[in-house]
Amino acid sequence: MESIGLEVVIILGLILLNGFLAMSEMAIVSSNRIRLQALANSGKLGAKIALNLIDSPSKLLASIQIGITLVGVLIGAFGGSALSTKVGLMITAPFDFAFINAYSEAIGLTLVVVISTFLSLILGELVPKRMALAHPEQTASKVAPAIRLISILSTPGVKVLSVSTEFVLRLFRLHNVSTPQVTEEEVKLMVEQGTEAGVFDAGEETIIKRTLRLG
Repeated sequence: MESIGLEVVIILGLILLNGFLAMSEMAIVSSNRIRLQALANSGKLGAKIALNLIDSPSKLLASIQIGITLVGVLIGAFGGSALSTKVGLMITAPFDFAFINAYSEAIGLTLVVVISTFLSLILGELVPKRMALAHPEQTASKVAPAIRLISILSTPGVKVLSVSTEFVLRLFRLHNVSTPQVTEEEVKLMVEQGTEAGVFDAGEETIIKRTLRLG
């Protein structure tokens, strides 16, 4: 029971780590740059770090994806091989039937997969992402230092992924695809968001929009 308890704690810890990575990714990607800049201007170091991470989206997403993938592999390793056999034996031990005992490992694996998948979806994906969307800029500011550290540690892996991605894009002739310029409507929307965030006042918003019309 002690070893099973330890393995359960490890799996739960990995699921929570996956949730942290998912929450961080959602918070940083969905953050409003203008609101983050306002937080950075007010002296929040985390907001400045988050802005730097946003400036390198490929490295950010690759770093987080490496972390999520490794966590998923570890959850599968602990749950699949180490825990399922013991859980199966615990469940089938009270029944002295050869037929049931023969399928103890399969029963244990099924239970471990179902429970770990459910917890991974709830604690490792849905709840953290909803939390991030509720307050993206504040969350991004808090998690940015840890994500920057993860990004630094995963730099070798990110470089390998970047080279591989570029190679695949070249095969499909999708390399150096031009991105559209910022439109006037997008500028107006950013100004409106800046006014809501308190970066601009109503008078400045009016002046900027009039300047755009004259241009």
